[in-house]
Amino acid sequence: MAGRCAVLLLGLGACTAAGPSREGTIPLRASLAVRPTADGEASVVRLIDTLAQQHAQQAERTVTGAAPPHPPGPLELRPQTESFNDRPPLQFTTVRAPGCDGLAHAVGAAQTEAPLPSEIVPAYADEAGGCTVVFVDRRRGFVLAPGAAARVDAPADLSAPSVLLFLAPEDTEVLRALTREQLGLRMSVLKDDREALLTATVRDEIPVGVLSISPGPDQDAQSLLERLTQ
Repeated sequence: MAGRCAVLLLGLGACTAAGPSREGTIPLRASLAVRPTADGEASVVRLIDTLAQQHAQQAERTVTGAAPPHPPGPLELRPQTESFNDRPPLQFTTVRAPGCDGLAHAVGAAQTEAPLPSEIVPAYADEAGGCTVVFVDRRRGFVLAPGAAARVDAPADLSAPSVLLFLAPEDTEVLRALTREQLGLRMSVLKDDREALLTATVRDEIPVGVLSISPGPDQDAQSLLERLTQ
């Protein structure tokens, strides 16, 4: 274990023996959940293959016609492999487009040919390089219980402030067990089960019930905090 102040992404600044201080936190109002991703699920693999085929077909068309309501623009599909200790390599595909509306339209079109089961849903993240989609398993993980709170944190080893999420006491052991189970695999922190605030590979068990989230390209940590607490 990397230490009692480990969080999903790292970088906490000063910690107490029980984790970072809750001083100055504000109660959460947004609906947040922590879910494992569905990397490697057969339905997700089929959907990404279909998405790639449909995008290639669209790019090859030379006959002009009505543009889709939310044209995705150029799609980037980048297969990735991550290794962690002696566990089998984690394989997944990063799907990126210039905007989330266009990407959601493209994913929806792909689902007409390769539908996902109801328990696996796409969630979108607005990032500096565009919008990405991650597929999460709603059968697993948990919705944050009342009592969760957040504050802005500016640790010395990060280039910009982040938002720390402090889970309610009853969720701390749930997070510990989930991260132990997901070692070497990916998890997401979701807002309204649709927006991916954070997706990362779990490289350590998280024992203190704290998660660190960096803001997207169009907002700072204070703006993200306000979205989660107002």
